[in-house]
Amino acid sequence: MRGLFLMVLSMSGTASLVILLVLLLRMFLRKAPRVFSYALWAAVLFRLLCPITFESPVGIIPSGMPVLLERRLEVTDRLRVADHLGAPDSSGAANISSDPDTLVVAEQAADTGGITDSLEGRAAQSATSPAGLLAIATAVWLCGATGLLLYSLISLLQLQRRLLGATPLAGERQVWLADHISSPFVLGLFRPRIFLPSNLPKEEREYILFHERTHIRRLDPCLRALAWLAVVIHWFNPLVWLAFYLAGRDMEISCDEAVLRNIGRDIRADYSSTLLRLSTGKRLPIGPLAFGDSRLQSRIKHVLHYKKPALWVINLALITVLAAGTALATDRNAKMAGGSGRTGLDGQSGKPEQSGQLGQDGQNGQHEQNGQSQALRPSTPASPNTGDTPSEKGLPETDVNHNGIPETLRLSETGNELSLDFQENGTKIWSAWGSRAPSEWNALFLCTLDGEDYLLRYRPTMYQGNFSYHYELFFLKDGVETTVQQKSISFDTNFSAPFHGTFDPIAISTFVDELNGLLAHSVQLFNTHADLQAAFDQAGTLAETLWWLDDLDGTFTRDSSKTMSENLQDFQTAMTLTQTPAVPVKTDSLPLSHPVEMEFLSGAGAWRTTLTLNPDGSFAGEYTDSDADVQYICRFHGSFGDFARLTDASWSLTLKELVLDTGHPLGEEWRENGIRYISSGPYGLDGPDGAPLVPGSAFLLYTPEATGYAPGTELYGALQFWTWWPGRRQFIDARDQLGCYGLHNLATGYGFFSPDA
Repeated sequence: MRGLFLMVLSMSGTASLVILLVLLLRMFLRKAPRVFSYALWAAVLFRLLCPITFESPVGIIPSGMPVLLERRLEVTDRLRVADHLGAPDSSGAANISSDPDTLVVAEQAADTGGITDSLEGRAAQSATSPAGLLAIATAVWLCGATGLLLYSLISLLQLQRRLLGATPLAGERQVWLADHISSPFVLGLFRPRIFLPSNLPKEEREYILFHERTHIRRLDPCLRALAWLAVVIHWFNPLVWLAFYLAGRDMEISCDEAVLRNIGRDIRADYSSTLLRLSTGKRLPIGPLAFGDSRLQSRIKHVLHYKKPALWVINLALITVLAAGTALATDRNAKMAGGSGRTGLDGQSGKPEQSGQLGQDGQNGQHEQNGQSQALRPSTPASPNTGDTPSEKGLPETDVNHNGIPETLRLSETGNELSLDFQENGTKIWSAWGSRAPSEWNALFLCTLDGEDYLLRYRPTMYQGNFSYHYELFFLKDGVETTVQQKSISFDTNFSAPFHGTFDPIAISTFVDELNGLLAHSVQLFNTHADLQAAFDQAGTLAETLWWLDDLDGTFTRDSSKTMSENLQDFQTAMTLTQTPAVPVKTDSLPLSHPVEMEFLSGAGAWRTTLTLNPDGSFAGEYTDSDADVQYICRFHGSFGDFARLTDASWSLTLKELVLDTGHPLGEEWRENGIRYISSGPYGLDGPDGAPLVPGSAFLLYTPEATGYAPGTELYGALQFWTWWPGRRQFIDARDQLGCYGLHNLATGYGFFSPDA
């Protein structure tokens, strides 16, 4: 729980800076529609509620700043623990022994009135220690948050009791009249209802209902609930309360402006009179989850002085809010890896120190084996261990929990599965898992940056010319992974395939350089990835070399005098020349002897798109889905053209026409036979943005004889397509065929299959 409170403190500190910047920006947006000021608070809400940070080139907050407070508190706590254990050494640094025997003596001393608990527990004994103060602060924070939650619940129950006599307003949906309220408000999240005072004149209801329905259309009830949740979590921060107040004010005034802008006539006098009359009544406390503005005087003043802004003001405000929102919600890019100009966690050069990261044998991340220097990795399963004993031979002690207490490592192996346990004072706090099965290869490294221990997880995967590389640098916070830096890249080398994706030599080499910068500071803990380990052994160091560039049988030869980026560019050129694309042969019809029923479905959920494809390329189909009491539906028809045979089992074709026959515009709701319907798009015939495809969109049609066991075959590399199909086959040799018809949407990668041939 202390770790959670530290994370909240860190998020609150970052959000405070964002709040101050939003307050400054609001001053420059005074002449713009208030909805733009309201939109700026989204960045604050994101900072207050989302523990994950994203980086961008325009981010204002420096990368790594959100964990600064946590790290400083940890360091202070560590020094306090050191004071309990011993005096500073000659260098002035506290001497915290990592010898497990010291820990055993400490435990024995408990029986003689000496040290009474673990390292962290002893520091917490003193109410003036950082750990003790942090424990007290955590308890106070929990009490405050619990109190606000109880207040929310009690307020909601009291309000619902006062609304028991409310009656629905005839002719209006989800609108209720209540006798014991003096101003309108919205109540509810998923089915919000509008409550109006019973004595509100009918001629004034038009303005008020438009205002409240604007709230509902914009999902203000949900946003207000999230804002209140942020207040509950960060109740100790006065800037958060100020943000909650001002965001609510901007929300209400922006709805007032929407009323004035959309009614179609000048209603400022009438609307302000309505607000004035509502402000004179007795105010009913409605709580945080049901909201109606009690600050009506400021709204009246704004309504009376409202003028429709010029178009250039709106455009300028829009650009300002988009740019500022991105800058406030993201962190500024910062490289932490060493080498190639990258920096460490403290912003200094990431170049390894000369002393390096010492393993247990005193070598720089390596040990001597059979007279040769080998990358450090366990080669035998661990024997059972109990108590506070040193790490197994060849495995270093670590402090990836960043609490000053060294962890010991225990390796165990059962069959092809391997487990590495991290123990603190004899208790397992975390474990890593790997397997020698190719589909579950995994590699883990101890990475030391700026004197701090981190874990580096790396798992490159490759199948049928599709590559996916991902690394993650993290430490443990109370045994829970806390990511500091991560990156992924995907590409494919099927250059002649119609579905070839991306291959960016510069992006790939940049990824490899960043990874190798981290590996240069690392010691290998375990590695079940056979090809990666072979590459490490061949290179004699921990470095990603893209070993597959050296396994191309004369098609391409790596030039050691060139950079990784240059070699990848040469590889791309060589493979493009070598891989010959299929020559399309135009045909008048598709290879179908009869209409084929095809389907695109989840395999588990309720949604399904069916499509009947005719030999002349015409088709018709229907998409259906259900969610509680809602039915989503889309009926459609259209046609394909430009037929061309690529191989004996694949045809290319393009979309000529796609017509929606649902009878309702996309997104429209209606009721039929007591069922609520929503008009939807033709799922499966849509693009990456979810919109229906336009004429000219490319497709592939596969016959049941299509296979994918080798480069150049129809489905080799089309993983996103055929691996999605619930009835998929594994293409091992020429005998493994698709066994049904397949329609491949090249815009998204997925598509339709016939139940059988």
